[in-house]
Amino acid sequence: MPNPAALLLLSLSLHFSLCRDPNVLQLTDTNFSHRLKQNPILLVAFFIPWCGPCQKMRPQYSRAANILKGYNLPVALGKLDCSGLGKRTCEQKQIGHHFPVIHLYRNGSFVKEYTNTKDCFGFVKFMRVQILPSAVELKSVDEFKKFIKGQEDVVVVGFFEEESRLRKMFFKVAEKMKERIFFAYTRCEKVLLREGVNNGIVLFRPEITHCRYEEERVLFTGRVVIGEIKNFIIKNYYGLVGCRSPANIIHFPNPLIILYYTVDYNSSGKEPGYWRLRMLKVAHKYQKYVKFVTSAKDDFEEELVDYPVEYGNLMRPFVLAKDLENKKYIMTEEFTSENFDRFVDDFVHHRLEQYHKSKPVPFEGDGVTVMASTSNFNNTVTNNGKDTLLHFYDPGNHTSRLVAMVLREAAHLLLEEDVVVVTMDIGEHEIPPIFPEDKVESLYWLPKDDKENPILYTGRKEVEDVIQFVAEKATTKLKNYDRDGNPTHVKDEL
Repeated sequence: MPNPAALLLLSLSLHFSLCRDPNVLQLTDTNFSHRLKQNPILLVAFFIPWCGPCQKMRPQYSRAANILKGYNLPVALGKLDCSGLGKRTCEQKQIGHHFPVIHLYRNGSFVKEYTNTKDCFGFVKFMRVQILPSAVELKSVDEFKKFIKGQEDVVVVGFFEEESRLRKMFFKVAEKMKERIFFAYTRCEKVLLREGVNNGIVLFRPEITHCRYEEERVLFTGRVVIGEIKNFIIKNYYGLVGCRSPANIIHFPNPLIILYYTVDYNSSGKEPGYWRLRMLKVAHKYQKYVKFVTSAKDDFEEELVDYPVEYGNLMRPFVLAKDLENKKYIMTEEFTSENFDRFVDDFVHHRLEQYHKSKPVPFEGDGVTVMASTSNFNNTVTNNGKDTLLHFYDPGNHTSRLVAMVLREAAHLLLEEDVVVVTMDIGEHEIPPIFPEDKVESLYWLPKDDKENPILYTGRKEVEDVIQFVAEKATTKLKNYDRDGNPTHVKDEL
């Protein structure tokens, strides 16, 4: 009887590999070397069928292959299943663990690993520059019109009547950014007259994204230096609503509003465009105050781990806002234009309540120590009016549990003092930003008059040592201990 697991793997492999990607070469152990020789410039995606990122990339990779075929360039895209008919080749090349892995081959030899964005235009731009110059020349009005009309991504065109400093800087920028941006230039007098530019750089947005909220073309007006030209391109490339991915996250600083969408692996990858259009209807009104982006939930699972995100519903996006201080705010209503507009307006005018990763805690602790959460931190620590000994507690850590027992005993001895011992579970609650991330599971002293500058406790985790530390640091001398931590009087226990 056939192994059900083996049948499942085979069906997944066939589902990924066959007719749905007609312009992607199907590589195997048998034909791999032959295909490398047959295709002078070949991009190879090493994948496994059940890999989420591989499934997400598949429609983008297939679409890129279709576009490149239309350009009639001597380049090709191929894929090799490392769990099936390409397993031996993958083992020989030590491909494993993190998929997909994408390699560029030229004349049968490995050149480099592809590390750009794993989307359609990332693949297309990368492969085009393996053949074409960093900027192609448009020699006639017809060539210019065809070039602009045929693009599905942003293009940057230089218009130059004669040699100039701007022209020199344009080609330097094109060389630096050629794997990310389509560049072209023209010296054609008729094109210059038609466009009304004779020494300038213009960014053109693709026709499919044209809308009344954004300019279809943007003229560079900055200083003629490489940095300003690059910044001009990056700033205007994404428009009012950018498509944020792990590869370009640095281009989207706060304040920021992010719409996380669910990827439909059976679609042609049009979700970003759909949600971008939905956001544009609101974003244009607030562009002076905040940047807007879309992001795939699957790309940012770690970023979303602390939020109530629904992954399965294609029509249920998750919206998160971040202010300049990186405080977070979430949209809890169903996504409609009206609700989204209200959310953005409340964010811009500081009417939203900050979101905290926090679970409910008892109103009191064990009667000796106080339990803190992200939501009650100001009351239990910052504004409690007392010197505070704060323990970031990890219930899964044996040492942390022992420290908690020591602190409970110390707290009992300090009940008559102007000191409070507070415990905060770091697994359930968000740590305030004033504490270093690499010092969690630690003990801090916060004087009642200076809570913004916590002092890390580095002594032994014994009751006597903790009492000595508290006695030394206390704002007001303790009632029952001197500054060295010695008891000032002995209680009669008889």
